[in-house]
Amino acid sequence: MMNCLRMRAIRKDGRPLSITVTMKITILSLILVLLASACSRKASTGAAQFNVTASDLASPVEITTNTDGNTGSVVLHIKLSPTKAHELRRFTEHHMNQYVVMVAGSRVIMKALVHDPISGGEFNASFGLSDTNAQAVADFLSQK
Repeated sequence: MMNCLRMRAIRKDGRPLSITVTMKITILSLILVLLASACSRKASTGAAQFNVTASDLASPVEITTNTDGNTGSVVLHIKLSPTKAHELRRFTEHHMNQYVVMVAGSRVIMKALVHDPISGGEFNASFGLSDTNAQAVADFLSQK
């Protein structure tokens, strides 16, 4: 039987070390699995992307600043045109229970997990007070 076969190895201090063939095969199999998983390509988990430009807006972006003690945020209120609002609804219906990213130019407006379709075409995007992306997104969406 394979469990009865033993291989002799010598430790650095000269004492014999006994390793069964089964243990050696198990260790080599584990190393092979670890190497294969480390070298394999990971599946892409990128979120679906919805792009917004200045021509997609029904009204200018409204910027408000909320402060509460030491914390606060900058909030952009974005209202899409009826056509883009319909496109957003279809997009979110298609990506239910998935992460989506809303992008203005090269800036991420928000990343969200879609539980229900977004209808109405209006949403708020929150940024930290020190985040310069809020003003950059507002500037990009103000260009006509």
